[in-house]
Amino acid sequence: MRMYPGPRKGWHPRNGRFCGRFKVEGNPFEPLTSEARDFLQSRVNEIHAQFVADVARGRNTGAAKVRATYGEGRALSAKSALAAGMVDGIATIDDAIARAASLARLTSREAGRNARADVAARAILAGI
Repeated sequence: MRMYPGPRKGWHPRNGRFCGRFKVEGNPFEPLTSEARDFLQSRVNEIHAQFVADVARGRNTGAAKVRATYGEGRALSAKSALAAGMVDGIATIDDAIARAASLARLTSREAGRNARADVAARAILAGI
């Protein structure tokens, strides 16, 4: 197993033991090779394409519209996201939790039964 102890005098990632030709690829102690950069970019492109397809399906629109008008990787304000069609509406976190409970067909008693779940839902919706 290869562990990076952190930068220190005389230590270099190629001095240690590791398994696999690409195991130390992308380590912070040496520059990326063009092969590594190309591989990492291909992974980013693949993940982005899947994300765009998922968003397009979830928003009932085309991938071209998602790529052209959905922020291109930037975070948008609520008003801008609404204008772009990225969201259905703007609401408070309490409204969003109530809507989620309604969609799950929970009674208000069931929705409020577990304070931890409420806190977790708030954290998820807040992006924490």
